[in-house]
Amino acid sequence: MLNVKDMSLFGHKRTRRALLGGAITTFLFLYGVMGLQFPSFGINQVQAGTNDNLSGDIFAENIGYISLNCTNDNSCATSEYGVNINLDGTLEGYAWSSAIGWIKFGGLSDFPEDNTGEYEDAVMVSDGGVKKIKGWARACGGTATGDCSTMDSRTDGWDGWISFSCENNDVCGDSNYEVTYTTIFDGYAWGADVVGWIEWNPTCEPGVCDDPILNEEPFDYTLNVGDPVDIYAGNSKTVVLTADMIAGTFGDIVEFSVLSANFEGFTVSYPDPSYCELADNGSCSSSINIDVDPDAVPGPRNFIVQGYSVDSGLVKEVTVSFNVKNDSYVTATCSPNPSSDVKVGDMVTWSVDVLPPGNYAYSWTGTDDLAGTSPSVNKKYDLKGTKEAMVTVSGGSNDVTCEASVLVNTKSDYEEF
Repeated sequence: MLNVKDMSLFGHKRTRRALLGGAITTFLFLYGVMGLQFPSFGINQVQAGTNDNLSGDIFAENIGYISLNCTNDNSCATSEYGVNINLDGTLEGYAWSSAIGWIKFGGLSDFPEDNTGEYEDAVMVSDGGVKKIKGWARACGGTATGDCSTMDSRTDGWDGWISFSCENNDVCGDSNYEVTYTTIFDGYAWGADVVGWIEWNPTCEPGVCDDPILNEEPFDYTLNVGDPVDIYAGNSKTVVLTADMIAGTFGDIVEFSVLSANFEGFTVSYPDPSYCELADNGSCSSSINIDVDPDAVPGPRNFIVQGYSVDSGLVKEVTVSFNVKNDSYVTATCSPNPSSDVKVGDMVTWSVDVLPPGNYAYSWTGTDDLAGTSPSVNKKYDLKGTKEAMVTVSGGSNDVTCEASVLVNTKSDYEEF
């Protein structure tokens, strides 16, 4: 299908203007020799919208200019068509050729059987740090119905397929054709004998054609992390950070760093690398390892991760939250009984509740020589005032101390006069 060794058209942009007349002549020649019959194309149908971000003209050696957007010739009132490159890199919509009609991007099927490329529908991908269009588009005139309503091919030898990469035909090395994008488009696609080589960086003159342009929005992205997770003491867990592009085009690298944290009882580390590249689908992810100390105190923790866009310098922040769990961590709650209306001479019982249950050692101290080595101790107070008690519980995974107090008054303090 492809004469890969004939590369004489590459790099001769000065001939493109002169080729326009010859292109149509060549096309008509092929029309007659191959016996191709084309449907009568009208440009009075709506194929896409004016919000499509790809505009300008590309040039095919056999059929002349191909318009990527109705804004090129102010025909949107008649037919609102265009090609859009989505955030995930996929191309969709329609381009227009006055010679062969609509060229469809996206939503195709029944791709050529000899397709050896990784992609089917046309998509912009990052390949070795360079953005390239790969996959296929299709001239609807090459379908059986002439309008892409079916993917069945014509029976006279032309199927309308347009290839964006030599990978599709397994001819790289003989013909290293491709379409690339930096701030401008460059390179060639191949449309077989009817369409020929399609140049994506033609030399355009005012009033003749418009340079193909990707009208990018200013780059923007969000930094996201999942819901808080539980991490048990002595264990670790990996938290995934995701950068999602919401405007612009993919390919930017987002670097991650921990901005601030209360590192009590845990440490944070990055796997290699500590960055991700916003690839074809406009999203990328990295991860953070959280290691919790064996004796970490249970409770919530958080820290802030910063994302830095290498190309745009745009900084985003996200808070990573998690809960430390420690089933063996000892907690204690102590209290007096009674806890109020205590008079001199009353018996006060100090007790401590400990979790988890177990065999512990207790050591009580407090006001007026309070002492004891059991879970509860009794004490009568001869003098009024605030009485304090403190118990240290030991013998578990950690020692814990609990404090409590009670106010003791004389009987006369409660009498009404």
